[in-house]
Amino acid sequence: MAMPLEDRIKQLEDKLKQAKALAARKVARAKAGEAGAARKIENNKKVIVGAFVMDGMKRDGIGPATLTYSGKSFDGWVKRPSERELFGLAPLPEVSDGH
Repeated sequence: MAMPLEDRIKQLEDKLKQAKALAARKVARAKAGEAGAARKIENNKKVIVGAFVMDGMKRDGIGPATLTYSGKSFDGWVKRPSERELFGLAPLPEVSDGH
């Protein structure tokens, strides 16, 4: 016996929804892969530039507290306590909110 038309339409609509969901997942996965690849390239650049700077600092006897670039000090740029500790920089003073 043949399936009623409404049931066949429902079945096809369900298959269409599943196909759209699968396509959306594939697109999301591709975008995530592209973002991950871009992030990996950016991180690699940071490592290379950092190694270059650290080599120059060692060669010239410059410490992190006195490092500057384009008029900005590295000491003033690093804010996170864990990162300041990593470079041997003094902790930043606590900021009072006035209360």
